[in-house]
Formats: sequence, C-alpha cells, structure tokens
Amino acid sequence: ETSQHDVQELNRILFSALEHSLVDTSGSGLIHRLYHGTIVNNIVCRECGNVSQRREDFLDLTACVCGMGSLESALWSMFVGEEMFEGNNLYRCAKCDRLVTAAKSAKLQELPPFITMSLLRFSFDFAKCERYKETGRYTFPLTINLRPFCEQVREGSF
Repeated sequence: ETSQHDVQELNRILFSALEHSLVDTSGSGLIHRLYHGTIVNNIVCRECGNVSQRREDFLDLTACVCGMGSLESALWSMFVGEEMFEGNNLYRCAKCDRLVTAAKSAKLQELPPFITMSLLRFSFDFAKCERYKETGRYTFPLTINLRPFCEQVREGSF
C-alpha cells in the first residue's frame, strides 16, 4: 500500500528513518546537529509591558506564499511583522490577570547549519468553501541574510 505525501511530510519521514537507523552509531544525532533550530515566540502586553515567551524547536520552516512574491517577503512577515491581539481577539495577560491588547512576534533564536524551507502553497476560499493552489510567481535569492529575522544578540556572538 502506498500513500501520497507532500515534500514536508516526506522530509520528516526521511529524517525519522535516518535518526532511527543511526541509533547507537557515530551518526547518532546527525539530523539534530544539521537541521535543528529554535524560534522564540513573544507576546507583549500593551498595558503593562509583560513579555510571555515560548521557545519552539524546528527541523524545517514553512513559509506561506499567499500574497507574497518572494522568500524574503514571507520571512519578513513571519519574523519581523507583529500580529496584534485587539478588538474581539484579546490576550489574557498573566500579570494584569485580564484580557488586554497585545502584540505577538517570532524570531529565529538558534540557526542550524542547514535550513529546509517548505512553501505553503494552498489557501482556502471561504466563499467557495474549497482549497486552491497558489500559482503566482515566487522568487528565491541565491544567498540570504537571516540576521533581520533573528533574535537580537550581543555584537560579535553571531
């Protein structure tokens, strides 16, 4: 029996199989050393300034292409732009102990030697109640500076 997978699923299955086959060998931990990174998610209360922080591990990153023309614009949206919690979508601040306006952002905290980027090319049309594939032009640079998308670090430690 065969099943169909997207590239991201195939990559994860492959990484899992490699990790399993390398247990108790000199290659144990190879996938982790080559592809593991972390993202730090911050939510800042706009009332008291309290920062709620959560670290998230990754082996690959998923970039949404909907409305984006390039990998840089997708990364800018993911790691520079802020998502606001306001109106009917307020955040419960632990320090204020109530619903407040807040800003959510994410930054790359630890970069692996190799980053695999998956493109999220499917969107949902709520009017038609169906999924569709983004088919517009999307550009990739030959090299990319990830510093603008990273958590601020001490000078010389990056």
